[in-house]
Amino acid sequence: MKIITAICFVIISSQLLATDLGALDKSFSRDGLTDGWDIISAPNKGYQGHTIVVDSQGRILQAIHHLNSVEGKFYVLVTRYLPNGDIDMSFSGSGFLSIENESKGEIGLILGKSDEVFLAYTIENSVVDYDVVVHHIDVNGGIVDTLNLFWDLNSPDYLIDYFEDLVYIPQFDKLAVVASSLNGANEDYDYTIAMININTQTGVMTLDTNFSSDGKNSCFFDHANSSGSQDFAMSAVWNNTDNTVIIGGSVYEGNGSSNDGWNIGFCEFNLQGDITHKWSTQSFGTGENSETMLEMDFNTNDDGRKILIVGSSIEIQNPSSNFSVMKYFWDNIGNQWVIDSGFGGNGTGINSISFLDENILNGVIIEKNGSILLSGFGIDLTGRFAILAKVHSNGKLDKSWGINKTGKIAYSFSDINYNEVSAVAEDSQTQEIYLSGLTSVNSISGSLIANFHNDGIFSSYFEN
Repeated sequence: MKIITAICFVIISSQLLATDLGALDKSFSRDGLTDGWDIISAPNKGYQGHTIVVDSQGRILQAIHHLNSVEGKFYVLVTRYLPNGDIDMSFSGSGFLSIENESKGEIGLILGKSDEVFLAYTIENSVVDYDVVVHHIDVNGGIVDTLNLFWDLNSPDYLIDYFEDLVYIPQFDKLAVVASSLNGANEDYDYTIAMININTQTGVMTLDTNFSSDGKNSCFFDHANSSGSQDFAMSAVWNNTDNTVIIGGSVYEGNGSSNDGWNIGFCEFNLQGDITHKWSTQSFGTGENSETMLEMDFNTNDDGRKILIVGSSIEIQNPSSNFSVMKYFWDNIGNQWVIDSGFGGNGTGINSISFLDENILNGVIIEKNGSILLSGFGIDLTGRFAILAKVHSNGKLDKSWGINKTGKIAYSFSDINYNEVSAVAEDSQTQEIYLSGLTSVNSISGSLIANFHNDGIFSSYFEN
């Protein structure tokens, strides 16, 4: 039996298990032992879960990085689970699609229009040449098409492009691929984007020359008291009201008393490749050290106002950090995105949520009722723990959800308390929550998938 540890504020109570407000869904179990979660592991074969998505039939697809040290080879895997936790053997003949490639950093996975998926990651051609690879994978697990992308902003010396995120645009059968690309020898990185057209008949992917002459573009920020540009894209969302892609990330603008400030920076592109808006948290006096991680989600509220929710890991004191969640809304009069000062209840539009000593955020979902789900992992002297939090649309913790109704949960799936979370997904029909990441059992690490009950339909109507 695997060990599940609850720590600090997160003592599992009988009340939680009875009401299922954030408890593990124990019906999800491939081996009948792991009670709501699964690990894929083997000696000398390192597995780590990355992005996770849920299709229209409730099947869960997980992108996994796999190092086979016996063979000395690297693989990118896509695994499909059934809602009960079994591996879906109808996917690629075994439940696993395995692609031999030495991927670097992030692995992206996103659903297409008909339960097909797009997979993207970085490959190393040489020590000075990294490209982004995109695969179009059909519903049966077959690779329909593959496209290699490169921006090569500083050609021919430094040809480094790191994949960061994917945005699928169903209305126009397009896929936006976001990267961070080196534009000089001194860590001079810019946000980069490529727009891809998807042929709905053949599945073939081609660069969109209506976006630009080569289907690509870039964005960077000014850097006071510093030479070069250090702009690292981290997340992107589709604004379906204005038909734009918003990219967010960490930018070094050199502000602050020590001229060393990092801020969150945003670039918004329309489908013609124009930058329609560009701003950073420095603009609103809310600059923070956001270099760790940033995720976003976009929606509209009941009165049609556009909302952008941004989550990051804000540094409190080295090495302490908290989850930070902020809310922007579109100001029609000023024609700009502005911080919602009423969000969070402290007048800043930002709410800082503490768990353990250090907390790394890497997932944000705006739920159907306006609640906001946050995911990541926390670190203290006893180990690393998977963590989730839910806040109301007003930015305050949802005290009807979570262990002991704290609005937060933390779990260890590991006998040595070693857990990391890479991504979160939610079933659009059932609101079930799925985490992807890494855990370790019996001193063997492996990819983690975990399934939590969720009361997203009801709880946030009772705000407090």
